[in-house]
Amino acid sequence: EDLGKIFCHLMGEGANSDRDWAIWSSIQFDRPKRLMFTSVVAEAMKRKDADVARLGEIDGLITEAGKLEEGRNNAIHAPLTLLGHREPHYVGYPRWVIPDADGKHARALKLRQKNALDEVRWTCAATLVLRDYADKIVSAWERQKPWPSRPSLPDRQAKRKSQAARRRALER
Repeated sequence: EDLGKIFCHLMGEGANSDRDWAIWSSIQFDRPKRLMFTSVVAEAMKRKDADVARLGEIDGLITEAGKLEEGRNNAIHAPLTLLGHREPHYVGYPRWVIPDADGKHARALKLRQKNALDEVRWTCAATLVLRDYADKIVSAWERQKPWPSRPSLPDRQAKRKSQAARRRALER
């Protein structure tokens, strides 16, 4: 739980503080933890000795994690439709899981024109990138090493291009 370690460092007593771990662990859901984390970062930025660049990177990490949660929740909580299962005009085409936006479900509408399974896969890959970045931040902090560079998240466009190529190949 690297975010918990970073939180404890920001609280001032380091990753082994029982008090800070108790505070972090008392909240069971991610969104309230991120809100608390953001407040601690904002307070840390007010200190005279604040390393604003590093704190900005930490705040950016938390912001990206929030975006990923929203995308993940859209993909897993939206009502879905399986195309190519019974529809005669899809015979011979791959089956696609798409959001069922006919009912105007808010999460399904956000996923319109997207493949829900690809969204889950992309969110998983992006989450792993952010997890590894958080681990590198903790390592740099605890070992007084250089701060890690912000990583790039996986490219969604590459996946879309490869899907389009597969569709074209099936149409031939």
